[in-house]
Amino acid sequence: MDQDNTNDATVNTMVNKTENDNKKRQQLTDVLGISISPARCAAHLKKNIANKELDNEIRNLRKQFNTVTDENEKNKIKDEISQLSQKVVRISSESSTVMAVICDGFVEDLLKHSISETLASNKKMVDVNYIMSGDHKKNLYYSIYHKLPTFVNYDAKVYEDLKKKKIEDNKKAKKIKKESDGSDVEVQPTVVSPSDDGKTTFNTYIDAVLKNVKKDLQLAENIKIRTSIEVRDFLSDMIIECIKRFVMLSKIFVQQIMGVRTMNSNHIKAIVHMFMKDEGNTDEQIDLVINRINDKVDLFQKHIVSEKVDKLAELDEETKKVLQNKQLERNMNRKKKDLQLAEKRAVEAAERVKKLTEEIST
Repeated sequence: MDQDNTNDATVNTMVNKTENDNKKRQQLTDVLGISISPARCAAHLKKNIANKELDNEIRNLRKQFNTVTDENEKNKIKDEISQLSQKVVRISSESSTVMAVICDGFVEDLLKHSISETLASNKKMVDVNYIMSGDHKKNLYYSIYHKLPTFVNYDAKVYEDLKKKKIEDNKKAKKIKKESDGSDVEVQPTVVSPSDDGKTTFNTYIDAVLKNVKKDLQLAENIKIRTSIEVRDFLSDMIIECIKRFVMLSKIFVQQIMGVRTMNSNHIKAIVHMFMKDEGNTDEQIDLVINRINDKVDLFQKHIVSEKVDKLAELDEETKKVLQNKQLERNMNRKKKDLQLAEKRAVEAAERVKKLTEEIST
């Protein structure tokens, strides 16, 4: 559907709505029926797609533009900014949702796999070694995660040493706690993941995936499965690496193949398709993953429109008209920019035709 028509339809829907449903705002994960946060994925997408050197260059040119008085110099700087801006890759609003759905899928795959391996070993604690054991190629999302550095570079000894260190740290912490206030309460030390740089990990969301996996598996009441902290850290690192990998490959699609500026859901889905096809997945298996993504994106788009409708329904008629006019103005400005770009490309194409014609004639 044409973008302008979509925007106009959205605005008209908002304006025509006369009653506010007073619905309580839902978490996007609840709306989509997934556990991995699209907002957290968006933060990592932006972090990985950013080009600091390019951003700084554009920022400095804008500062220079504000200090220059000569019109010719201003136009020159404006052209430089415009050319550099063409290299900036943007992210569409649904991209973070698509990445969250993909990561939710492979984390669910790995948790089901590790629980199965744990039970097969007559154990009740899911550990990293149970994630890594067994046949992974039967897992639907294997092609998505099997080349991630954390998975590829897994070293059983490193994780075993980490567990021993945690036990020792716990003993020390427990002793300090007991000596300080006489209590005998077990104190769990904080285990820092290599990727832990504040509020950027996915550990909390992995807990939510685990809860859903346990429901899906319908484990008997007498089977109490626990999961180690290392499992959460391990899977969180894999999610972060997965997003980084998809950004790297999507930028190739956007800049070198498609010649556009915005990374969108189609670029991400194309990479999923290639990964799965290369790994030998059937068309039916690929459709399972792609259709799940499409279904979640549809839910996301309906949710966004619904939220806008609810917010706009609370506004008075005058404010609604102002918003409509602003939307029309944005559409017009976008069309003007598209026209300028088309004209520029037409001139460049004409020059190439002229050059090729001269080469052929000689």
